[in-house]
Amino acid sequence: MSRVKDYTKLDKLAQLDPVLIVKQLDTAKTLQKRARSKWYTQQFVAPLLQLESPLHRYYQSAMDCAKFIFINNGKSKSAYCNTRVCNTCNRIRTAIGMNGYMEQLKGREWVMITLTDVNCQAHELRYEIASQKRTVLLIRRKLKKQGIILDGIVKSEITYNEKTNTFHPHLHVLAACPNIEYVAVEIINEWLDRRPTASIKAQNITRDPSGAFNELFKYTTKGYQREGKTLLIDSVAIDTIMRAQYNTRSFQPFGNIRKVTEEVPEIIEAQPIEKPDGVYMWEASDWYSMYTGEALTYYLPDPEIKITYARVRPPTDN
Repeated sequence: MSRVKDYTKLDKLAQLDPVLIVKQLDTAKTLQKRARSKWYTQQFVAPLLQLESPLHRYYQSAMDCAKFIFINNGKSKSAYCNTRVCNTCNRIRTAIGMNGYMEQLKGREWVMITLTDVNCQAHELRYEIASQKRTVLLIRRKLKKQGIILDGIVKSEITYNEKTNTFHPHLHVLAACPNIEYVAVEIINEWLDRRPTASIKAQNITRDPSGAFNELFKYTTKGYQREGKTLLIDSVAIDTIMRAQYNTRSFQPFGNIRKVTEEVPEIIEAQPIEKPDGVYMWEASDWYSMYTGEALTYYLPDPEIKITYARVRPPTDN
């Protein structure tokens, strides 16, 4: 219970618009963390630009995200890309979502249910995501007929299996209602009845509120797999996942839970920043003053990090 209270400290942010949320969060972050996030983004977005993908302009926007930082009288201003392939925008999106939804779930009894099925091929991804969400909708309708009204959020997530070259779309369902632990078991039973290829061992109920909330709002797609200091980047797999999720919502509220925007504001002004006024342009791993050449954050990537790029396979249409 004490960990739930930690989240309630953020409730005051839930009433603010996204720009104000980011302003307050930015005061607690360092510019160096922002530089680190942008550096990681560019490591896996750069190879995406080498693909003949219909999302080429989308990836270019991510590369250009926060390319310039304008500082004037202790205030910084920058333009953001609002893409899901950008670490910086994903961090902002996560903060907005967590604060907006946590306020609505405060004081409720809830759990997170993970619903999975067998892996699928690239060209099946978009259909499979929609099919899984449809299954949850049908389950909710059946429960409603039984007098069980659920409030909550459905989040779709996709992981990639390099060994089999297949994808694993699955759902995280945060659900709240009286006797929710009993209802959660019923939801899994209904899922198994409607999806005969699903294994009971692969379904899960998480009762730890803080851990469940972190799991729900983590990035929908990671740009790399990490083993120690080695980052494995598979640009074709990332592109396949991004294409399957393009123009779809990651989070879908239901019941009495109001929708919280997933949009990151195009221009964000944060304060205060104790740096000399001027225009700073991104180069390699930091922003540099266009007037003096001085570095803004002095961020340097960990020299022990090694990046391995998977063999590029022809993109699969989906």
